[in-house]
Amino acid sequence: MIVPDLAKLLFAREPCGLFQPRSRAVEALAALRAFDVLASFLQSLRRADDPVERLGDDVVASAAGRAIAQLREAWVSDLLIEFARHRPLQGVLVGLGSFLRLDALPLFIGALAEDELRLTAQASLRRYGAVARSDLVATALESPFPPGKESESHLRKRRAALSVLIDLSITSKFRDRLRGIIRDPDPVIAHLAREVCAASGRKRD
Repeated sequence: MIVPDLAKLLFAREPCGLFQPRSRAVEALAALRAFDVLASFLQSLRRADDPVERLGDDVVASAAGRAIAQLREAWVSDLLIEFARHRPLQGVLVGLGSFLRLDALPLFIGALAEDELRLTAQASLRRYGAVARSDLVATALESPFPPGKESESHLRKRRAALSVLIDLSITSKFRDRLRGIIRDPDPVIAHLAREVCAASGRKRD
C-alpha cells in the first residue's frame, strides 16, 4: 500500500502552497521506481488560479520532472518536452536536457531569457556541444529592436548564448558572423563576442 498512499499525497491539492511533503513523495516514488505515478501527475497537473497554490505545484512538478528522467525511455522525453512547452520549469528542463533531443533545443534557447532558468539552460546547451552552435550564434546575432530599444531580457538572452559559445569550439564560418557584433551597442555583448572570436581563433577549425 506504500505506492497508493504516496500517490494520494502527491495528487492532493495544497492551496497554501506547502510543497515539502509532496516533494518527498516524489523522491519516494522515484526510489520505488513508480514512474508511472509521476507521469500521471505531470500529465494531469492543471495550472492553479491561485498564485500561492501554483507556486507549490510548480516546485513539485519540477521535482517530478527531474526524477522521472531517471527512466531512460523515449516516452519519458516525449512527456517532458510536451510539459516544458507549456511550463518550462527548472527540474523539467534538467530532466529533458539529459536526453539531448534536438527538437528540444528551441526550448533551451528560449529559456536563456528567463532569469530563473538561464543557468539550467546554459548547462544543457553546453552538453549539446557542437550541435547547438548554429542556434546559439543565431541567438547572439538576433536583434529585432531599433537601436537603443532592445529589452533587458533579450540582451540577457544574447549574452547568455555568447557565454556558452566561449566554451564551445566554433568554426571560422561562425567566427566571421560573430565579428559583426564586436562593436555591438551593448558593451557586454561586444566584449563576449570578442572573447568567443579570440577563443575560437586559438583552436583549429
